[in-house]
Amino acid sequence: MNIKALTGISAALAAVMLAGCVAPGQQYGGYQQGYQPGYQQGYQQGYQQPQQQGALYGTVQSIEQLNGANNSPNILGTVLGGAAGGLLGNTMGGGRGRTATTIAGAVIGGIAGNRIENSMGEPNVLYRITVRLDDGRVATVTQAPPLRVQQGQRCAVANDTVYPY
Repeated sequence: MNIKALTGISAALAAVMLAGCVAPGQQYGGYQQGYQPGYQQGYQQGYQQPQQQGALYGTVQSIEQLNGANNSPNILGTVLGGAAGGLLGNTMGGGRGRTATTIAGAVIGGIAGNRIENSMGEPNVLYRITVRLDDGRVATVTQAPPLRVQQGQRCAVANDTVYPY
């Protein structure tokens, strides 16, 4: 194998590994930033937290932790396993046999990499939160971390999420 091919393969593997380091989704926890006039007014008149429009208010009755299956895509394990299997298969055979072993190695390596990443993945953690609303009804919300409330705490329920109040 010549130096150009090795350099290309090394660059592709480095790009794939770095792509696996990117964290998907919201990174800042959804906190609002900036000045909110309701807080200054509440300070002067005796604190009253502003209510969210469309939210339901109540008290957290119970919190139950649920462990679900890991449903995240296993792209990194598949790609790395396929690349390693392809490289290993390329070292075997000669002529058309080398091409066949390269393809077979890539497929088998991809499957093995996917299975390994599946076994190493952590389960999805969800919380089932039961809230006794101020009007007497009961709301049950299943949400992902971060969990910002505790049992017995006042809360607001909006957009299928429980927030401290």
